[in-house]
Amino acid sequence: TLSKLAKEHELGERMPPAIVSLACGSTSAVVSATATYPLDLVRRRLQMRCAQDRGHGFVRVFKDVFKAEGLSGFYRGIIPEYAKVVPGVS
Repeated sequence: TLSKLAKEHELGERMPPAIVSLACGSTSAVVSATATYPLDLVRRRLQMRCAQDRGHGFVRVFKDVFKAEGLSGFYRGIIPEYAKVVPGVS
């Protein structure tokens, strides 16, 4: 874990435990948000879809986003997501 890594490099002894805990929590929140954000984006699009998209499932919406916007389309708006999750771990 990041906490063990900090202790191995003697960073844990120079830094207060609260800062190490905050850094570890923030890192885990950012990694988690990055991994799950594309799924959350597709879920939100399914919830807010207009009448023409009715009947399309998760896989179809996933493919449509990839075709129309590419890989970066799955991460549009992730910075505000980071701003939401990072303070939540402190």
